[in-house]
Amino acid sequence: MDPKAQKARHGADARFRKRERMLRRADFDRLMSNKSTAADDLFVVHVAPNGLDRSRLGISVAKRVGPAVIRNRIRRRIREAFRTSKHQLPEGFDIFCIARAGAAEPGRDIGRSLRTLAGTAARRCRTRR
Repeated sequence: MDPKAQKARHGADARFRKRERMLRRADFDRLMSNKSTAADDLFVVHVAPNGLDRSRLGISVAKRVGPAVIRNRIRRRIREAFRTSKHQLPEGFDIFCIARAGAAEPGRDIGRSLRTLAGTAARRCRTRR
């Protein structure tokens, strides 16, 4: 698919920019103190409002999930799922995704799981206010 068609299909920039990443310790601390959580067999997702016009992604994959090759593959798949479906994710939230061992299994739909869990946690966060 050519870049123009892909951009039209997603309706927005389909890149994963630095401003869409959670990078600072303070961001993670703020999220963990004011979080809503949802989980399945692939991920635990923590969500908190960030006061921005976009959502940001943070990823954690523990060593118990597998060797470095597997952990890095999971990180790449999570980033790709965020990048391709960010227009379907709730806006204005920090999304912190903690991978479970099930995410390493081939054929698992990481994108669907991320969208579902982020949406569920964001709804819980909105009703808590």
